[in-house]
Amino acid sequence: MSMAGPPANLTANNIIYDSLTWNIEASGNVVVVQDQLILKTDKLIYNAISDTITVPGPLRIYDTVKKTETHATYGELSSDMRDGLLNSARIIQKRQLQIMAAKIKQDGGRYTIMNKAVTSYCKICKESSTPLWEIRSRKVIADNVQEKIIFEDAVFRLMGIPVLYTPY
Repeated sequence: MSMAGPPANLTANNIIYDSLTWNIEASGNVVVVQDQLILKTDKLIYNAISDTITVPGPLRIYDTVKKTETHATYGELSSDMRDGLLNSARIIQKRQLQIMAAKIKQDGGRYTIMNKAVTSYCKICKESSTPLWEIRSRKVIADNVQEKIIFEDAVFRLMGIPVLYTPY
């Protein structure tokens, strides 16, 4: 897709190129591999003019180096999948730390900004169980270079009970 870096590998059951809009629409078992990132979905639209990928439905992105798995209901991404916006997203890091957010924005590959986030620890995440601990925050900023996570307007909960409030 993007000609800036190494080419992406796109596979799908159906791939349609529209010469008027320059869009490539892929559907059915769509897999995009770009460097260490693997995107899986049922449908995506690549716009060559804006060099962006729109995923109108559920998607998963795996980072094979950082061992992170991201799930979302909708995505607008740069063609290298390092920048963009994800809705109703959940990030699982090394199958241990889980962050769920209403919106996730990737900024320059370095920062990941998550709004209305809930962070918790889990080995195998169960939807119905109350986590031992969780942090609910208005915003979470993950610095992927310094490997830091900043929580803004956060509440730390232990067994579902708020025990610590912090503005920053």
